[in-house]
Amino acid sequence: MRNIRLTIEYDGTDFSGWQSQAQGERTVQDVLAGAVSTVTGEGCSVVAAGRTDSGVHALGQVASFLSGTKLDSETLQKALNANLPPDVRVHHVEDAPRGFHPIRDSRGKRYVYLIANSDIVSPFVSRYVWHHPLALDTTAMVEAAVHFKGRHDFASF
Repeated sequence: MRNIRLTIEYDGTDFSGWQSQAQGERTVQDVLAGAVSTVTGEGCSVVAAGRTDSGVHALGQVASFLSGTKLDSETLQKALNANLPPDVRVHHVEDAPRGFHPIRDSRGKRYVYLIANSDIVSPFVSRYVWHHPLALDTTAMVEAAVHFKGRHDFASF
């Protein structure tokens, strides 16, 4: 069995988060596992480095699954993308060591929050920003940001 590592990105707007949910909920994990199963002919469990909430996007999420597929990495990437909806893309596929685990072996995560501080938000960015048309207290924001900068242990999250 191969341990296959994926680097993916997705627009989470129309997803109920990463993790599988009750029947009928669309999740990134289920969509990706479905594509893997279609391409490899195997049932599988896809594990990610982190779980995103409903409506949250990811650029560079790392995931992995075990498979006996003989497809090379490039062919597997193309086949997965051909079987995924347009709001999920696999950018990189590689064989990982057998003991690799995306959660345990994660070296860090970066979060970006975008605020549209204007009266009108362009429809081209509205899915990716928080609209806040009122004045911002930037001094308070800078003071609060100090607590988020640096390295932190978010293992319990």
